[in-house]
Amino acid sequence: MEPVRIALLGAGNRGREVYGAFFAAHPDRARVVAIAEPIAGRRSAAADDHPGAALYPGWEELLASETPEAVVVATQDRDHTEPALAALRAGAHVLLEKPMAHTAADCVQLAATAATHDRVLRICHVLRHTPLFLRLKELLDTDAIGDLVTVAWRENVSFWHMAHSYVRGHWAERDRSAPMLLAKCCHDLDLILWLTGRSVQRLGSIGRLTHFRPEQAPEGAPARCTDGCPAADTCPFEAQRIYITMEPILREMARDAPEPFRAAAHVALRPRARAALERLARVSPTLRPLVDYHGWPRSVLTEERGDAAVLRALREGPWGRCVYHCDNDVVDHQVVSMELDGGVSATLTMHGHSHREHRSARIDGTRGTIEVDFGQFRSRLWVHDHRRGSTEEFVVDHPPGSGHGGGDDGLVSAFLADVVAARQGPVPGGLDARAALESHLLAFAADDARTSGATVDFPSWRAALEARTARQE
Repeated sequence: MEPVRIALLGAGNRGREVYGAFFAAHPDRARVVAIAEPIAGRRSAAADDHPGAALYPGWEELLASETPEAVVVATQDRDHTEPALAALRAGAHVLLEKPMAHTAADCVQLAATAATHDRVLRICHVLRHTPLFLRLKELLDTDAIGDLVTVAWRENVSFWHMAHSYVRGHWAERDRSAPMLLAKCCHDLDLILWLTGRSVQRLGSIGRLTHFRPEQAPEGAPARCTDGCPAADTCPFEAQRIYITMEPILREMARDAPEPFRAAAHVALRPRARAALERLARVSPTLRPLVDYHGWPRSVLTEERGDAAVLRALREGPWGRCVYHCDNDVVDHQVVSMELDGGVSATLTMHGHSHREHRSARIDGTRGTIEVDFGQFRSRLWVHDHRRGSTEEFVVDHPPGSGHGGGDDGLVSAFLADVVAARQGPVPGGLDARAALESHLLAFAADDARTSGATVDFPSWRAALEARTARQE
């Protein structure tokens, strides 16, 4: 089978380091033929990964000159809609990074355009493709816990990730990106719908920005962590601790990562043990990234490697700012209560104050309970049977770099399979997009419920939105 000819629209963390890396590792399945990236350093790095690919500073120039079979849209959130629509209309299949778009109307238009042009539009809901959630889906589909009664889902964003992405980073302002629930939890809303196979009938929501505000700043805190903050030794959000010594990330790895990464993280946490870690890395090359780490989140700060470059970025860029003196306005905690088909209740709790990065859930049925813990480096699932009083455990380890617990590779494989299937004849366009659309619209409806304090009848809310969108086209 001839490899799928793909163009990358965006060559940052997701475009180059995740999707582009998969294509480079599987040249028998896909070949990157063109790259659009406005930042010269990123464009050059992506070109090194994909020799022979045509290079463009923007997606407009690429789509005007190239006719790829498929494109990956991995631009910033507010720049998803136009390139995705243009690619679909040009006849390309599209793998679109989540969220689909930053407005509800644009999400509706994207799904409709894919259907009109019979193109594949797959949204990057990577968690559907992880071993843990595939196992959970199998259990629920086979009624392992009887009739479903209630779902309690939690997106526990670690304190340092909240500071990085939603206080200092790209998703800190609603008008610059999207509602926090959409930016962080469209995965979670998608999983609730996909796992249960049900639709939401009504919902309500509460939440606000509580902590990351100027009045919460320690006395004498300067504008930047690098300006000599008097609270540097006690503040959990101190930037050098997160990005240079990387203590919070290493502590999480030391607690949950599989060996030999766990032992190496313990060593890395001891400042005087650097030489020992370097010796370990020479024996075990898989540990080398811990010695000269330049992955996420450090790679977001600067294209250059090394602590000196990171420190310079902290002094000059947005990630060195005090978390209490930023321009953020998205919520740092929110709860959504939902009634699903058949009277099943579900809640989603999102917050940015967790000691570790993980999703957790409790799903109760008439014959049993399932508990879930999906972490960065290890995931667990427990099935408790009411009648037998037994508990079965399912454990999956995620080595560093495995990408959303294996979901990244599973997603790209599914997209390539979609594109290959489309070669055999017309496909029902936008099927995956229509499924993803509901979770996105739920996030917007929940934001409306939060700001208005009203309970939302979701089918009516959605029908009104789609009617408005149709009139505008």
